[in-house]
Amino acid sequence: MSQIASSDDGLAFVCKMCTNWLEVADKGASNCAIFHSGGTCFGPFKGGCFPEYKGPLQGAMHVFCFICGGKAAGVIPIGGKYIGICQSHIDTILANAERVEVKEQ
Repeated sequence: MSQIASSDDGLAFVCKMCTNWLEVADKGASNCAIFHSGGTCFGPFKGGCFPEYKGPLQGAMHVFCFICGGKAAGVIPIGGKYIGICQSHIDTILANAERVEVKEQ
């Protein structure tokens, strides 16, 4: 399997930790939706909660920032899940997704 992509590639930490992404990255794809989710797996910026995620973060997405993997300072309740967000990205998510509510842990 491919190594986890560098943090400056624009791919969310959650995606980098997903076995679906690792499988398609080995095939040279830039988007796992083509192979796996049919475009239905996405994060809070698009109103989703990574519904097709498979990997080591299952059940623990509230612990890590979904963007960078840092320690979560808050959570985003969405789709029946809690998605973690670090303090440095709270301002970013609020600026980019007004409909998403961030709660402190």
